[in-house]
Amino acid sequence: GEAEGPGDAFHFELGSFAVESEDLQLASPELHCARTRVLDYFAAQRPHHRPSRVLFGFERSMEFGVAEEALLRQLCLHMAFPTATHGQTHAGGSSLLPAYLSGESRLLLENFPELGFFRDMVFLFKMLMVPTSEALPEICPWMPLDALLSWRHDASSGAFVVSAFGRTLNAAAITKQAEQAENSSWLERKLRKVFGVTKPRAPPS
Repeated sequence: GEAEGPGDAFHFELGSFAVESEDLQLASPELHCARTRVLDYFAAQRPHHRPSRVLFGFERSMEFGVAEEALLRQLCLHMAFPTATHGQTHAGGSSLLPAYLSGESRLLLENFPELGFFRDMVFLFKMLMVPTSEALPEICPWMPLDALLSWRHDASSGAFVVSAFGRTLNAAAITKQAEQAENSSWLERKLRKVFGVTKPRAPPS
């Protein structure tokens, strides 16, 4: 985003982190300070960024968005990578950009592997912000490789499908639960958990 040309910096948002972390039982003052600094940093950055440059808004939609397209087009222009299949046009729905981001076409991620790592970290971060465990994998002795995210782009819906832990991770549930969390108070969320209306995100330790 800082390269010369008609572009601005890209960024991502924290989603419902502020809401979901407000009652975390943190064991040390340093962790509370770290949480506050993270929230302050992102709050301070928000006025300086355009919505069209927000990457990986998985809590809202799993579709290939405007910001992702702008970033990948900028990278392809810099590296002289094709953006559409040979003999076809972007208007015909044959753009290679979603496949670059999903890794179904390895050209971009082989040259910029950090983009794939960043994509996965943001997705997992937002998965962990779901208020209940209904959208999370069941508790069992998973192996480390079970957590490896598998991405593909569904051309018919325009959305990414992410699989791990032997299941498809439900982005619709993330969106629904995030909206419910944002529209409810701390007391309401606590009462739903106490009376068993929703399952807690993690069992008692």
